[in-house]
Amino acid sequence: MAIMTNTKKIIAAAFAFFSFGAHELFSQENFPLKMAVEYDNMQNGLESGKFSSDWYYEYSVIQNAFTSGAPGTNEKNTSSQIHSSWVSVLKDFEQYWSKNCPMENYASYSASGPLVRVGQARPGGNVDYSMAVDWQPGKNFLYMKEAIEAGLKKSYNPAWRDVPERWPSSSIYSSEENYGNAKSSGIFLALFGNGARVASYCYESGKTLYYVSYDIIDARGNILFSGKPQRIGRNSKYVFYDVPENVASLVNQGKTSVSVSDLRLHFGECDSLVKDSSVNNMPSVSIVPPRSLTKGRQDDALVESRAKFFSNNKILVSAIYNSDSYAIENELQKYLVRIRGGVFTMGSNKFSDNEFPAHQVKVDSFEIMSIEVPQWLYEAVTGENPSLQRGSGYPAEKISWYKAVKFCNMLSELAGLEPCYSGLNSDSLGGTGNVTVNLNANGYRLPTEAEWEYAARAGDDGVLYSGGNNIERIAVANVSRNRISTQRAASLAPNAWGIYDMSGNVWEWCSDIYGDYKAGFADNPKGSSFGSGYVLKGGCWANTVSRKTGNVDQCRITYRRSENGSDTAFSIFSKDPNDLGNDSIGFRVCRSVR
Repeated sequence: MAIMTNTKKIIAAAFAFFSFGAHELFSQENFPLKMAVEYDNMQNGLESGKFSSDWYYEYSVIQNAFTSGAPGTNEKNTSSQIHSSWVSVLKDFEQYWSKNCPMENYASYSASGPLVRVGQARPGGNVDYSMAVDWQPGKNFLYMKEAIEAGLKKSYNPAWRDVPERWPSSSIYSSEENYGNAKSSGIFLALFGNGARVASYCYESGKTLYYVSYDIIDARGNILFSGKPQRIGRNSKYVFYDVPENVASLVNQGKTSVSVSDLRLHFGECDSLVKDSSVNNMPSVSIVPPRSLTKGRQDDALVESRAKFFSNNKILVSAIYNSDSYAIENELQKYLVRIRGGVFTMGSNKFSDNEFPAHQVKVDSFEIMSIEVPQWLYEAVTGENPSLQRGSGYPAEKISWYKAVKFCNMLSELAGLEPCYSGLNSDSLGGTGNVTVNLNANGYRLPTEAEWEYAARAGDDGVLYSGGNNIERIAVANVSRNRISTQRAASLAPNAWGIYDMSGNVWEWCSDIYGDYKAGFADNPKGSSFGSGYVLKGGCWANTVSRKTGNVDQCRITYRRSENGSDTAFSIFSKDPNDLGNDSIGFRVCRSVR
């Protein structure tokens, strides 16, 4: 492969890119572009009060596709097709963030606004004003980059010679024929249709490649005064020089604000990119600036949108009340994550005896709810809410196994699907011999223990908890011994497949009767044929750190326990003292994919 080492050549051809139309830049399925658009929609919708849950849903679908390691593919795609998808995603990402600024700018505001007078007035009344601004990578950019990095790490194949293992430190274009090494800390390089490259983002010594111009504007957005271009970065000072007296008077009265008027890349400013002094004479390039200057860090649009999305769904609730099966299925689909079947290691040889032995298990593809069944959905379907900690966005709890499977059948019937459970006419204290499950039905049901553990691992057999080893980041548990109840669904980070709260918050029922594991390979195991209780997984909000292991053991993926699932037994006792009553037990639904 020929190597191009002339820095001037690398950068000089970049400028042709900025004359392209946006439709020429991107592949047909441009997931980074779609993801960026949906984030902006969420942000604008939250600010205007006209929020649509569809924006978060579309965003999360793409985000989950990235983190799963197979963007734009399905389970039938070959390794070659997955590779092609990643090449397209990485190119589209680098192109988008070379055209659009990945930074956001924030200002410190006083009672009169962000501008502070500097020095004395000049003859004629003109004055200078400074503004403290902080330019940092924006949430839109960071969330997208993190999702792509996580998924690429999961699926990377050394045979992919044209995909850099250390992306984004190395560009997707770094291995293109006739183009050299493009890695440099904090720099993203992109190659466009005509073979050009551009440095889009440099972040060294608190500075960026960007020169910015700000305008002072009035309440209607009219420009009162335009500042000159100045280089910006972390904790910068931008100065408006020679502001006329009439404009200064409005500034002092707090009747003005500030907005970005122009943003340009200056390639010669980044020492780690440019060693050739001749580059300093190259013209700057105008790019799309970030959103208007904001007062401090903005609220996280993704976190706020997620909270709204999971706290209620008026369309779904209305469809349930009206028995509109089509609308029910359409809305429920937004809360389901499709899990591609596979083989994984179930159980553990390191911890409790009932987790032994670790063994290979195959599971078929299925869909599972991304959150534990929330109270608003449980109440809409059953007409009741037994939960102790009430709240629309909280998981339903104090739910027996019997009530959970009854809910599954009711939801299946409302959605026009075949119910999975039979024998629900009686509820004996024994509890495990009366109900049978048909895993071939297309209705909703509880996951098998194997399905639950497979979804919780999300492709990583090495993690303790669902989503990682840092429990405070991903699990609602009593780590600091001050938690007194459950927490809103999806309030912490999901696992790599976009599933929330599989460790902590509430224990989750599985469909299986509890029994000991058997050594050897198992194909879609369904649990024991008899026993005194059903499997519970995931731990809950009340679980604390073990002095012996240093872990919140009950929240580990492989931890398992048994509980009598009947209403009668459930209302009398709980075997686990950590439960503090049964307000720690809930469930999530899944369904088979055929």
